[in-house]
Amino acid sequence: MKKSIVLYLDSFEYLKELSDSDFGILFKAVFSYSTTGDLMQKNHALYLAFAPIKNQLDRDNEKYKKTCNTNKISGSKGGKRKVANASARKRTQTNVADNDNNNDIDNKNNNDIEKRKVNFASSLKPFLSLYGKDTLNDFYLYWTEHSTNGKKLRHEKQTVFDIGRRLITWTKNETKFGSSKPDNTEVENVMKSILKYKS
Repeated sequence: MKKSIVLYLDSFEYLKELSDSDFGILFKAVFSYSTTGDLMQKNHALYLAFAPIKNQLDRDNEKYKKTCNTNKISGSKGGKRKVANASARKRTQTNVADNDNNNDIDNKNNNDIEKRKVNFASSLKPFLSLYGKDTLNDFYLYWTEHSTNGKKLRHEKQTVFDIGRRLITWTKNETKFGSSKPDNTEVENVMKSILKYKS
């Protein structure tokens, strides 16, 4: 149910001549009609002032009903679209999960996690002169992190991973936010031996 009505200022041009008591009677009739649908009697002295306001209220009410109906239909369609999208996302997530499981099995069969770390470290060799050992150590430590079950390294979970581009972003972020080097000499020593660093 509507909670408001609109009264138009152009009506005031012919209503301003009414006495205060007639003005009050008229607006009681307007509110009565708007809330209960009760009409002012046609033989009432103020009916001629009431009729145009009634007609405008009726037109506004029709517009309101059409808007409500349109919104209802649109909302229903939007809800159906959301359900369809959710189902599609669920199927995609299931497919991705299945692919991840297959990849995990393949990775386990082909390379254990330490070999994959060595391969990742080796892929950093071409960038040693450009970025230096400290930056590459930090980069290596971050991207070779893995969960306790050890199935995937962090970089293997990315859909796209280009080492050159990632290093550019990494060094920009180091400059912007500062470098916080982990105190992990054991891992750094592993990296030094893999990349043949000279201390």
